[in-house]
Amino acid sequence: MNKKRAQILNAAIELFSLNGAWNTPTAKIAKHAGVANGTLFNYFSSKQILVDEVYIEIKKDLAEFIVPASLGKSFESNLRLLWHNYIIWGVRKPLHYNLLLQLRNSEMLSEEAKVKADEIFQGIMGILEKGMSDKKIVPLPIKYLSELIMAQTDAAINFAKLHQMEKEKLEEHIKRSFSVFWHGAKT
Repeated sequence: MNKKRAQILNAAIELFSLNGAWNTPTAKIAKHAGVANGTLFNYFSSKQILVDEVYIEIKKDLAEFIVPASLGKSFESNLRLLWHNYIIWGVRKPLHYNLLLQLRNSEMLSEEAKVKADEIFQGIMGILEKGMSDKKIVPLPIKYLSELIMAQTDAAINFAKLHQMEKEKLEEHIKRSFSVFWHGAKT
């Protein structure tokens, strides 16, 4: 990725997370990134495009973090690993996580950005669909299952952050949160 583009995206992530996407002027982002306002618009022709690209970059970062190079054979162990990695990502990257929630729950994103972001996670959706077809978990509409998982992992992240959990305490919390999910979802 181009250095200036990366600087702009990183500045936008930080400022959007702290101030809200629509409450942050592009001039402030450019200044924070150390570039001219015109340079920002050379990379992102509108604020909407910048917001969309920030969301897609966060989703890519998340996917790279949570999806290991290779998964095991057990559906449960694969899902447990994805669960674990998502919670660790949310705790370690609070600005990214907070902005992901802000954008995911808003109407700021274009449909194109939502589609691109969904494509990034097609592999995970495939894992969930296979788990349902193999009768490992209760069959539900995939979007609903995904929302249930997000709600429970978000609760786990927020609880861990609130209680400043680290190391062994965080690992135990993640295991317990997955256990609660797994006992409700398995067939």
